[in-house]
Amino acid sequence: MTNDGIGAHMQLLIDQDRLSTLVMFAAVWLLCLGCLLIAAFQPRWPVRALWAFLFSLSSGAAYGYQLASGTQLAVYDLLSL
Repeated sequence: MTNDGIGAHMQLLIDQDRLSTLVMFAAVWLLCLGCLLIAAFQPRWPVRALWAFLFSLSSGAAYGYQLASGTQLAVYDLLSL
């Protein structure tokens, strides 16, 4: 769900010669992936359960927004609430 259009977005940044933006975009995705892996392999199950709840809540909210509006949730959408 959250990776929908990531390839096209990266290709757009390459086509527009916005390589610094591409590097930052990739860095944020890698940071998020690292955080997800750290949360997934926590030794204490209450910590894992808390992170699983938070990830599922945020994913569910984004998916619900996409179903209702037909577009992906963006920062500008949150600012307009």
